[in-house]
Amino acid sequence: MAIKPLDLQVMLPKMPEVARIHGTDMERQLMASQRGDIETKQMVDADLKEVRKKKDAQKVTLHEKKEEEKENKKRQKRQGQREADSRDGADPKPTAGGNPERSHFIDIKL
Repeated sequence: MAIKPLDLQVMLPKMPEVARIHGTDMERQLMASQRGDIETKQMVDADLKEVRKKKDAQKVTLHEKKEEEKENKKRQKRQGQREADSRDGADPKPTAGGNPERSHFIDIKL
């Protein structure tokens, strides 16, 4: 397609305007792409934090279960010792100093 000198005179002044419009469109597309990238990254970060929290919650639950099992074992052990002591005729609650008469009095000196 041939451009006549007269058409060229009309086209040249409009070139900067066309370039500015084209640049603005490209800038908008770039900004939209960057915004989309940022939003995607934020969503991924949020999902990652949620997954980490869930894993941590499992650890806490497992830790609590282990602690509960330890406490149950301690209780059973104590209860077993008390039962053994009661079968042997020993007092399940030892008195202070081993003397039952002294355990009922408090000695206070001023």
